[in-house]
Order: sequence, then structure tokens, then C-alpha cells
Amino acid sequence: MAQVPARNPKYSAADLWPPGSKDRDFPPAAFFPVYLGNFLCQQRAELVARVQQYFASKGLLARMVFVRSAQNDPFQSYQDKTKLYDCLVYLTREEDARDAVKYLHRDKYYGHRLNVFPGRNRHYFSPDSTVQVVGQVPGVCDDSPAQMFEDEVRKATCKAISCNARNALDQVLLEFKSSEEMETGIRLAYRKGIGLTSIKTTALKQRFVEADIKQEIRKRQQFVKELPSPDVLRKLMQGKKKRHARLPANHDHVIRALRRIQTVAAQRHLSINLYRAMFPNAYNQFMAVLQASNGDSQAIGFIQTYVAPWQLRQNQLNPWEWMHVHLHNEGLNYVQGVITKRLLN
Repeated sequence: MAQVPARNPKYSAADLWPPGSKDRDFPPAAFFPVYLGNFLCQQRAELVARVQQYFASKGLLARMVFVRSAQNDPFQSYQDKTKLYDCLVYLTREEDARDAVKYLHRDKYYGHRLNVFPGRNRHYFSPDSTVQVVGQVPGVCDDSPAQMFEDEVRKATCKAISCNARNALDQVLLEFKSSEEMETGIRLAYRKGIGLTSIKTTALKQRFVEADIKQEIRKRQQFVKELPSPDVLRKLMQGKKKRHARLPANHDHVIRALRRIQTVAAQRHLSINLYRAMFPNAYNQFMAVLQASNGDSQAIGFIQTYVAPWQLRQNQLNPWEWMHVHLHNEGLNYVQGVITKRLLN
């Protein structure tokens, strides 16, 4: 989880209205925007508050958030479907904006890697290290979020992705760390039935910057007066006492794995009820895997003898049911990741 260095000095009431924010022709010019993309929010009406809460959790004051209107932005119909939104987040200090880009880009928020870039300067995907997904990716619907494509490509290639974006309905872009890794990734993905092709021209990482929507912002300048909630402001201005984090127990990890499954099910439009019918003992299975890694003989015995209902008719599963088997694997992958971290420590 990304962490931002503590603010020094701490925020005060003066930060809410920096010089020029009340008397300029374009008040947002007194602030420092960043572009935020891939932000998951179940209720669009709560987006501004959720964004401000997220930034506050990182110690940053998101003074205001500009979300485009559906009337001016047809792409939002797709965003309403995936619950993944983008917006401009205005911060009160230039250092805050730099740190947001430096520390929060690629932070994982409810299963999706965030895109955080400057809100005024355009950043581009490099043709030397960026690919576009072409054709069908096994197990992924064509209109799925970019993160699902990234996850499958990463599994197929074992190569790190530095940025993903779906800024248009017909385009999913993935940026590798280097041109060499991109070339290797294209070959490895092809072996797994995934088509990737390098892009021929530069493409924007931000779907928009401030200049692109300046007239839209001018018409809604009242948003400058919309302060974060009193609770958010109080925590940022007073600071919070540090707590020593409790090490998660196996139960905590299992609950997180099950929540991961619920999140992915929503993203992939799968049925959580069907999943529960196919895997009624998911909790016990995940718990047994964790306990077995510590040498628990009873847990090892459970794993060796347990048969899930779906396995009894494995050869008769239809594609829809197989998608729920893959969903279960998301939880198992999370549990295996916990075990791997324990071994490394």
C-alpha cells in the first residue's frame, strides 16, 4: 500500500483558500490538479467524497474534485457500468501534487491500479514499450476494465506492467517497463492465446487534462466552494496518533480473500450466488491452506480429502461455470501470496 511522507507543515485553514483562489478569473488556477483514473466507486454520487477520503488516508488534502458530467462526457456510460471513474483532483500545495503522482500512481485500490498523473501536463504512452490488446483474451469479456486484461497478461508473461488504461471503448493499452520486456511479453502472451501489438504512435495516458475541459469547469466553478467533510479536514489538520498495526491472523486473510472474490465477481459481472453454490466450503478451504503452510496436520488432511461439488461434474461444466472456477482461483492466489510473503519474511 502506497504511503506518502508526512506533510510539513501540517495543513491549516489557510490551505483551503491559497492566494488567488478567490479573486482570479479562473479560481482553480490557484490549485494544483492531478488526473486520477481507474478509481472504483459503487455509487457515482459518492465519488467526490470517496476520492477525498482516499487522499486523506494518504495524508493529502484533496481540496476539491472535478467530475465531468455525463452530458459532456459520453464515456461515462461505460464508467457507470464498470464503476471505474476518472476526475481531476485539486490539491493546495505543489509538493502535494508531485507526491501524489510519485507515490500514488499504481497504488492498488479495491483491486485496480490507479493512474495518477499531472492534471495540466500531458503524459504519453511510449510506443517503444506499450502494447494494445487485440482480439479476445481467454476468460475476459471484451468490455472488461483494463485491470482484468493486465492481470491476464501479467500471468501469461510474468512481466511487470507500469500502466494500464482504457480511455476508449475499443482500446486497452498496457505499458511494460522497457522495450525488451514488451517484445518478450508479446511473444509469451501469444503462446497463451493473447494477442498484443505495439502501438505505432503516442497515446495519452490521461483521458483529459484541465485544458481539455476548461470551459466545462468554468461553467461549474461553484465546485471550488465545496470543501471536504469536517471529519476529513479535522484528521488532516490535527493529525492522527500512530497505532501499532496488529498482524493479520489467518481469519483476516481468509476474509480478505473472500472480499477479493466478491470484488472480482462484480467487476466480471459474475454471480456470487452461483459461486457460493459451487464452493460452499471456500472459507474452510482457504483457512486449511493457510494452516497447512504452518504444518497443521489436520489442515493438511482436509486439503488431501476435500472435494468441492463442482469437481464431481468437472467434465460437464459450461463456460459460465468455468468462469466461476477462475473466480475461486482469485481467492486461492491471494492466499498463496500471503504464504509467499510469510516465507520471505
